[in-house]
Amino acid sequence: MVNLGCGLSGKIGWVNVDIIKFPNVNCIYDCRKSLPFPENSVKSIFCEHFIEHLDYKEEVPFLTECYRVLRVGGVIRIIVPDAEKYLRVYCEKGWGYLSKIHRLDPG
Repeated sequence: MVNLGCGLSGKIGWVNVDIIKFPNVNCIYDCRKSLPFPENSVKSIFCEHFIEHLDYKEEVPFLTECYRVLRVGGVIRIIVPDAEKYLRVYCEKGWGYLSKIHRLDPG
């Protein structure tokens, strides 16, 4: 069980990954673009208040890495602020709706 970008919220009994050595971090790693685990090796991924800090174009593809390391039947739980807002926009057609709530260009 892996807790990505855990910061100060490391979980006992989990592999707690962060770029900074906080208490309970037992894997110091920059997981924005890759993960230090073999394919199909992770039972579950927990990611709380991390993804919203990633660069939309350069670093969000880290979700592909999550898919790579998850076992068949594995679970990923992602917690972000305002998730409902983004899920509603995801169900709409085109990028226009998303650009109203989140800047898409590097600006």
